[in-house]
Amino acid sequence: MADMRTCGRLTNPPVDATDESSGVRGAERVIEKFKERGDTVQRAAMENCALENEALALCFKTGSWRKQIESRLTACSAENRTFSRCFATQSKFLQALGYAASFDEDPEREERIQLHADKLYHQMLDYEKKVEEAKAAGEQPPPIRSLFHPESPPQPEVPAAEKKPYSPVEIPGGEAIPDGFKPSKPLHQLTPHERELEIRLHNSQIEQHKLYAQEASPFMKGHDEAKEKRRAKAVSWFGETIGNWIA
Repeated sequence: MADMRTCGRLTNPPVDATDESSGVRGAERVIEKFKERGDTVQRAAMENCALENEALALCFKTGSWRKQIESRLTACSAENRTFSRCFATQSKFLQALGYAASFDEDPEREERIQLHADKLYHQMLDYEKKVEEAKAAGEQPPPIRSLFHPESPPQPEVPAAEKKPYSPVEIPGGEAIPDGFKPSKPLHQLTPHERELEIRLHNSQIEQHKLYAQEASPFMKGHDEAKEKRRAKAVSWFGETIGNWIA
């Protein structure tokens, strides 16, 4: 047997590089997809909010000198709020609908999801506008219809004056509040459609994590098996105590 000592020190035993690299590549693929999805969703949200972004940029540059001074003093707060809400909410719609979630690239599918996310966002804005118009006219707000399940029966909007502190929050489509649900804001501070979106986003994220785990599982299993092989070899060479430590 070849001497395993060099200059009085133990050298590392040979390892199966193929098995090890396969496991590492699999884990890295999942990690890379996780990071990449965040960037991809943000780019799509920016594209969907291009008009709002342009309005914010033009706010500082157009209009009379008086208007430009006012814009600088207020930092174009109205345009900034509009764009910020568009970007944040469109990002949530994209994730809730499964945008860039699959490991298999399908540009046509992603484009359909991106367009649908934009459609749902503007449907939400249209409903909010109708509610404000009804309030201004002293009329009953229109019924709330689910964005994700439009076939569900609409729910009548309860006027704010009739709402009680202990009344359950309205969630279009009858979405149940899932266990472990942590919305971005307390539910009573969100609009009905925002609550529905937050729940859909929560459920989508759980499914996405399951997909990541499923994708990484065979690779991590192979990595564990390779590690066990290395441990067994090291134990046979150096004994259990040292073998377990260096493996």
